[in-house]
Amino acid sequence: MIGGNPTKPDTVDLRWVSALLYKNETIEETGVAAGVLNHPATGVAWLANKFHQHGSRLEAGELILAGSFTRPMWVEQGDSVLCDYGPLGRCHVGSSRTPAHLRPGPCQIHSLPGGHVDQLGKHH
Repeated sequence: MIGGNPTKPDTVDLRWVSALLYKNETIEETGVAAGVLNHPATGVAWLANKFHQHGSRLEAGELILAGSFTRPMWVEQGDSVLCDYGPLGRCHVGSSRTPAHLRPGPCQIHSLPGGHVDQLGKHH
């Protein structure tokens, strides 16, 4: 899932980005980005160095996922899931029964080639 409120990485301490992961209005998981190798950029730097060792590189504009700082959560048909990143935005998938105060603003789910799911709060 990508989306929310676009934020330049130099305007926030990425180690302190946190999330509350709700299932059916109950917090199931929480996490802080520093839980991924102490900083989300550490894994991306490792990947770039590995690519370089093999004569390849990361290209400008590629989407690189730095890792998850919550554990996977099982969901079933009819479940409502909300991930709240505070000032960085929210992602919601599931039932319209989710209370309005927990739902994000305009949220669209788009299927991408290869079966990926992309959540975009704004069109670019």
